[in-house]
Amino acid sequence: MNRRPLFPRLVVVSALSAFLCQLVSALPSIRVLAWDDQIAARKLALAKGSEVMAITELHPSKRGRPIKLPGGDEKLFIRALDKPPVDGKPVQRAFTIAASVGSPLVLLLPDPSDPTGVRAMAIDDDPKGFAWGSFRFLNATSQEIVVQLEKTARPVPAGWKPVEMLPGGTTRGIPVLFGTAGRMTKPVYSAVWEFDPGVRTLCFL
Repeated sequence: MNRRPLFPRLVVVSALSAFLCQLVSALPSIRVLAWDDQIAARKLALAKGSEVMAITELHPSKRGRPIKLPGGDEKLFIRALDKPPVDGKPVQRAFTIAASVGSPLVLLLPDPSDPTGVRAMAIDDDPKGFAWGSFRFLNATSQEIVVQLEKTARPVPAGWKPVEMLPGGTTRGIPVLFGTAGRMTKPVYSAVWEFDPGVRTLCFL
């Protein structure tokens, strides 16, 4: 009978299990986008456990550089570095990133009711679902909005569910209308936007 020691196998299995758990719990790199210029002027940070990463280059129309935080069960916070501690504790607010989000983009929205003055909301910014040349619309209102690019119209539901539209073709000016279903003859917004097949555009309604 060919007998081999069991202990080394157990060690290998335990090490592999720990490695896999670490991969599962790892947090993907986070990018941050400010809602407006006032938020962009703030001194803010992402905090998780003992790690605190200042958010640099905040901008309302450009994502910041990727921020890498450790995995684990600790809560994720947006921390206000420009506000003094209260009772010796930093002014911060917890938020979550769903496990299904592979490329998190954290939107920093104004919220005067919270001590931090901001609210963080994570959406999936996966480039696989956001093709070059497309427009991605997110609805910040409480009601559905219809978006029309040239002759194509699509509803954008409330609740931050992204809707992509891809006009196609070459660079040109395209008519854009925002309105409500059944009333697109009287839109609440109309303009001509530039369509560029080499640019992806993120739009907040």
